[in-house]
Amino acid sequence: MRSISIKEVLENTVKNYGNNIAYTYFNKNKLIEVRYYEFYNDIVKLGAYINSLKLKNKRIAIIFCSMV
Repeated sequence: MRSISIKEVLENTVKNYGNNIAYTYFNKNKLIEVRYYEFYNDIVKLGAYINSLKLKNKRIAIIFCSMV
């Protein structure tokens, strides 16, 4: 069996379930729904931005706060 990358998993998910809700969150007491295709587009933009920083061979971390 061939192993697949996270990128391939996300691309397949968008292809099959792009309009489904990936996650929800509250912003100023309003429920926001993010669909898989929107999530994918945000990831692509983040990747492009990180590449623009010219951090080749550098270690980076993406840290976020999750309140449950």
